[in-house]
Amino acid sequence: MITGCGGGVLNLACARRARQLNRQVNDVLEDEVRVVSCGRFETAATHYARLTKSQVRASDWHAVNFSATQVFVLCLLIAALYRIPTWSTESVGGIYAVLRYVTMFNTGIAGLPLIVQRLARLADIRRRFGGGKAD
Repeated sequence: MITGCGGGVLNLACARRARQLNRQVNDVLEDEVRVVSCGRFETAATHYARLTKSQVRASDWHAVNFSATQVFVLCLLIAALYRIPTWSTESVGGIYAVLRYVTMFNTGIAGLPLIVQRLARLADIRRRFGGGKAD
């Protein structure tokens, strides 16, 4: 059960930064109507440069979170491979079962970074509509 908690703890630690980055993106997006309405090229260019920079930062953080999750799963796989020879009843089927379990675990945990990013985005939108606390 400890291994199952590791990926979740890792992603919870990344959630706060994801919320901050999504807030920055949404702050810029909220200003878009005013920027487009003013009709000035320089203002629009500056706005879209800020938007691009905010979105790239959020995307980079998502990639870091995903990579860290994959490193965690790789460590889990290495630990499983390291432990297999110490079992007294090692068999090809047993080894396959362990590796298959780790692969299934990886499949399940691989979606966590995307879930964290989407929950952060939803939390910021909820806060903007007055349904949540400011953090």
